[in-house]
Amino acid sequence: MIDLHMHTTASDGSDSPEQLLEAVRQAGIHIFSVTDHDSTAACREIQKLISEVRAESGRTEENCDPEKIKTGEQPRFINGVEFSCEDEEGKYHILGYAYKPEDSRVVQLTEETHRMRMNKLELRISYLRETYGFVFPEYEIKKLRALNNPGKPHIGNLMVKLGYAPDRSTAIEKYLNPFSPPNGHIRPEEAIRSILADSGIPVLAHPIYGDGDQLILGEELEARIRKLQEFGLKGLECFYSGFVPKEQKLMLQLADQFDLYVTAGSDYHGTNKLISLGDTGLETEPEAVPRLEAFLEAALARG
Repeated sequence: MIDLHMHTTASDGSDSPEQLLEAVRQAGIHIFSVTDHDSTAACREIQKLISEVRAESGRTEENCDPEKIKTGEQPRFINGVEFSCEDEEGKYHILGYAYKPEDSRVVQLTEETHRMRMNKLELRISYLRETYGFVFPEYEIKKLRALNNPGKPHIGNLMVKLGYAPDRSTAIEKYLNPFSPPNGHIRPEEAIRSILADSGIPVLAHPIYGDGDQLILGEELEARIRKLQEFGLKGLECFYSGFVPKEQKLMLQLADQFDLYVTAGSDYHGTNKLISLGDTGLETEPEAVPRLEAFLEAALARG
């Protein structure tokens, strides 16, 4: 099993890094990546946890027991991140894999996007107060400010808690989505070039869905891929929990057309989304996927 797209409490997931690592093992996942929004904190924590377990067993990355990897007892880990991007033509989520974890351009960029997220938090709180009269207690605002990367799901949860919305989906769709904070995203070329600068592999997440709320097909989708490839895009997330077989087939065709790597991810968020670990749709493909195998070989070779 492979799952290269999941989130922890470092962004908008409900599992701590330690809980997620245990969930990965319990699910029998062989190779995985954590791709928190604009954060590498959980990746560093998981690398530390894996290293501690290996040290106790006297094993290293190079001498992991192949049989234990197959069962998920000793899963292989690939550094990941997911950048929220926007330009004149729309929004994108850019995944970065196997980048250098320390003193890197990716880490620097996450620090920049963190500042953007904190600014968006303040603007959204002001918007809800001024537009709808929603007032959050100061101690609740302090809790939001203390989070690594507070976003709409965290504000939505608070709105439900205070009775301003019946559920988080309504809070986000009815009250938060209509407001678009200015200067809230980096450009896709900045994310791609930062990942490449750290010897990483940039991949377009759920291409058909853009930033998650869109439906992009046909010439528009091809134009997006072509433009991002000019910036250095190396892969497409072709297997995804939200894709039906027809969409998977389309994405695989586009990967062939543009000579790009293929990845597979669930977009797991723990209890914050109804998506299971390992739910990538990969099992619907009866044959080997050479472009996915090529991606794994390249990513794992980077350590």
